[in-house]
Amino acid sequence: MAVGVALIAGLYFLFARNRQRTQWSSNAQVVAADAAALATAVERGIPLLRNPTTAAQVWVDLNSRAARARSGLSNLASASKEPRATAAATRANQALDSLVATIDTDRGLRLGPPPPTDEQLAYSEALLSQRAVELGRAAHDLESVATPA
Repeated sequence: MAVGVALIAGLYFLFARNRQRTQWSSNAQVVAADAAALATAVERGIPLLRNPTTAAQVWVDLNSRAARARSGLSNLASASKEPRATAAATRANQALDSLVATIDTDRGLRLGPPPPTDEQLAYSEALLSQRAVELGRAAHDLESVATPA
């Protein structure tokens, strides 16, 4: 009798754990896609930042995408039970934080005063591109960890 109860409890535990992993993987794939889309939006938006009207639209779009990605990444890092998955979510979250800080710095530079020089804008745009690539890589790594083998 005791062996039967232990067996049932063990099976329940295994199924519950598998269900948690599956849910985490599914969520991680969605969040990784959101982060990758943000990285792509930054790359596409950089040329538009030279025009104040389109820059404002780009910043609004990037802020909403970043907020969605930040929420998802924070939840993933805390919900994972596996060190490799937690590390991938944490790295993506750090890459997102770096990108958001660079977007904020770029916005401050462009809004001045004083007006930015062409060299300052070129440097800021290169840094934005680099941070977007870093986030894209981190999102890819997260997706790799989340995809069942």
